[in-house]
Amino acid sequence: MEQKNTRENTEMSEVINSTELFIEQNKKKIIIVVVAVLVVVLAIFGLRKMSQNRNEKANAEMYAAEQYFTQGDYKQALEGNTNHAGLAEVAKKYGSTKAGNRAKYLAAYCNLELGNYADAVKYAKSAKLKDQITKINVVILNGDAEMELGNTSKAISLYEKAAKMDDNFITTPAALRKAAEAYLLEGNKAKAKELAEKVKDYPESAEYNTIDKLIGLCEAE
Repeated sequence: MEQKNTRENTEMSEVINSTELFIEQNKKKIIIVVVAVLVVVLAIFGLRKMSQNRNEKANAEMYAAEQYFTQGDYKQALEGNTNHAGLAEVAKKYGSTKAGNRAKYLAAYCNLELGNYADAVKYAKSAKLKDQITKINVVILNGDAEMELGNTSKAISLYEKAAKMDDNFITTPAALRKAAEAYLLEGNKAKAKELAEKVKDYPESAEYNTIDKLIGLCEAE
């Protein structure tokens, strides 16, 4: 028993000595690694804090623009004035922040309403959104802008994508109806009717009560 304890103590001493020797021989490398890790941690913390500060600034600067937007004054909301920044300015300055991406989405909508369809597409494509409904809405908005530009096939692709992103009674029937209307415009009545009839699966949707008229157009000779 005593020999076993002695052997274990000896092995432990060897491990300790070996560790001390390793540390002594690699002291500079270890210090460099520790400092590098610390720098990375501090950098991540600093960037996160900086991002939060930028997001707060973006929210503050776009407050007036959002008020104009809710009032339907899309030109003022987009361009701003001498006293307040517009959505376009906020999107440019803070585009990587959450608020900046919201500004891009609202700017896309404003441009669509103002007839600036190419700009609407640009903002819609660049908006990185986390809220699922808003994320789908910006795809539908992108499709609307492409339709206005005469790119019906591209618009159909976007509407069908939006319809598949998340099954709900708000965005799904809206996207299906728009896709059906686009197919009808192209003369593909069979596909238009197929998608229009799917809207009937959402009786709680805003599109449900008017979809029969679209189905009737699809069936007309």
